[in-house]
Amino acid sequence: MVRAFAESEIESMNKASHADICGQRGSVSPRLISIDGEEVEAERVKRAASFGTQVKLLCGRLLRQMYRHPFLIYVHFISSFIVALGVGGIFWHSGSNQGGIQNRMGSLFFILLFLTLMSLSSLPVWKEDRLLFKTERASRVYGADAYFTSMLLFDLLPMRVLPPFFFGFFSYGMIGLNEGGEWNLLTFVFVLILTNIVATCLCMAVGAANRNVSAANMVASLFFLVSILFGGFLVNKDHIPWYARWVAYLSFMSHGYEALVVNEFVSNPLTFTLTESWSNSTTGGGQKLPNQVPVPGEKVLFTFGFHPYLAPWDVGFLIAQGFLFAFGCYVFLKASSGDAELFDGDYEEGSHGTDERVVEVDDFADASDRFLHRSSASMTSDVVESNGMFASAHESDVAFLEQSLLNVEGADDEVEDPCILTWVDVVCTLRSGRRVLNNVSGIAGPVNAVGVPSDVELTSAEHAADLFAILGPSGAGKTTLLDILAGRATRTHSIRGDIRVNGQPIVSSQIRRLSGYVTQDDVLPGTATVHEHLLFHAKLRLPSGTSSEAIRKRVCATMQILGIEKLADSFIGDQFQRGLSGGEKRRVSIATELLMSPGIMFLDEPTTGLDSTNAAKVVDILSSLGTMGTTVLLSIHQPRPDIFRLLDRVLVLSGEGSVVYSGPSALASAHFASMPFVTLPLADLHIADYMLDVVLKSSRSDV
Repeated sequence: MVRAFAESEIESMNKASHADICGQRGSVSPRLISIDGEEVEAERVKRAASFGTQVKLLCGRLLRQMYRHPFLIYVHFISSFIVALGVGGIFWHSGSNQGGIQNRMGSLFFILLFLTLMSLSSLPVWKEDRLLFKTERASRVYGADAYFTSMLLFDLLPMRVLPPFFFGFFSYGMIGLNEGGEWNLLTFVFVLILTNIVATCLCMAVGAANRNVSAANMVASLFFLVSILFGGFLVNKDHIPWYARWVAYLSFMSHGYEALVVNEFVSNPLTFTLTESWSNSTTGGGQKLPNQVPVPGEKVLFTFGFHPYLAPWDVGFLIAQGFLFAFGCYVFLKASSGDAELFDGDYEEGSHGTDERVVEVDDFADASDRFLHRSSASMTSDVVESNGMFASAHESDVAFLEQSLLNVEGADDEVEDPCILTWVDVVCTLRSGRRVLNNVSGIAGPVNAVGVPSDVELTSAEHAADLFAILGPSGAGKTTLLDILAGRATRTHSIRGDIRVNGQPIVSSQIRRLSGYVTQDDVLPGTATVHEHLLFHAKLRLPSGTSSEAIRKRVCATMQILGIEKLADSFIGDQFQRGLSGGEKRRVSIATELLMSPGIMFLDEPTTGLDSTNAAKVVDILSSLGTMGTTVLLSIHQPRPDIFRLLDRVLVLSGEGSVVYSGPSALASAHFASMPFVTLPLADLHIADYMLDVVLKSSRSDV
């Protein structure tokens, strides 16, 4: 099959079209295709939102999430309030005798332990936030610096500062802790806040370093258990074995607990009593009962291995640990975000005399985690505003949207030609040596316009971009090919080939700016409404000079054309909050990328997880994009007949990652039927099922 297609007339037409495209050199803006990247970088800076704007919008979204998220409210605030009252009732008015000393120390340790363990509850929510950060960072919506700053200001601090105040307002007085003055109460709350922040920063660093929530929970729990064991309550600090003392020195629980205990017993106006040792004296007729020995609070500290002079050191060490864990979290975030400019592809001379492109791009995650990443739709040339966003089947809707785009401040009036994406002999090899793709070639875009003289007027159908689909059995490399074309391949892949836009070689960072990418799974903020989410992206990704009114019109136009205007005030929803259906979320994901009017749109199996009706609606939306100049490439497993009829061109991959067909969808059936070793299709078997059956059922030698 592979050889038959390579020798077919359709492949000859593809090669001729590719040669014509490279000869014309297309109409891509020179700034977009600049190899040195200087003009591209200047345009990117011009279009990027300022650091202050990014932080402001991110803080607003995190603040809304904080008071809308039921899990955060119940766990961190309501449960802390209930536990604070419960601890105060259980340890009510602890005395100054030995039992009271035990209760005081036990209550302090339990409060510290409770707040520390509560930090683990942030891992599931933090994981969702991190997935959202990675997808939006891949689209260059904002930077890692802005995200980290906003997270510290309006997520970490409020969530970790407010719960300790419940224990300061209620538990402190109910237990009868140090009444020496307001300074002791403030120190109590400060140490709780500081230790809570340290524990949370540790959890965030572990969560940023681990892609799996279960693994992150296990690692963080192990750290906490070791820190609790050497915290100074379960094991006397003076009796820790010499070979394990270094663990106690590193335990944030040890430093936090010692600071709390010192604050409780130093300068306490109460006089505490300890039990005197048993005496063997027979004076008075037999053994004596224990005597009560009055001691100051400092003596209590030394009895249990605590040292008052170490309290300032404990606080300083906690601050240092907090900065260290926060820095570790920041480093892991930067690493996971994959700074795009560091991984642009090089060009090497191939063995057969042609230019082969070696692509090593962002190391976002392994193959199982690839669905988390969305490529950039923030374009860096005039094509940004001119291509249009979406064309519905109704001309009035098209005119309305086109007019709304032209009214956006900063948009250019000149309309660019649609983008034609070509790739030749793309080879993908894993580090293990296994080839995923073998010499894959294809053309996506308005191929009918190629080779036509400039003075010849084209019809709208001939000038429109097309809908290109990548088909193949599971494991054929559909998503891998889509990621490579979108500049989203991972470092685990060694890639060679020639990839061009309108005949111009283009590097991975530039294709990400030129295109939009919709992932297979919709990674959206569940606590935001549809309008809030789209407005957030529009403010960050549209030109910096765009007015608020123009941004609002752009968002409203996008929602209206995609049919989600009635969902504007609906919450998107997540595992903690009910929201939109699968089809509605998919349309929101598409709208998020279409806000920037990308020249090329990539979609990874957009119909997966949707019922047949919603799947048809989504593909119908995508098929209409071509009339506004957007070239659409999608991977799809097995489209229905009504969906297949909407596809202009298809590429069929074999199970080994080779091309068995690439060309117009209307000619696919005739091509397969022309092969003598292929059984003719049944009358009621549609072409998509027929092609996949041929690929799957044919012997390896026939393929």
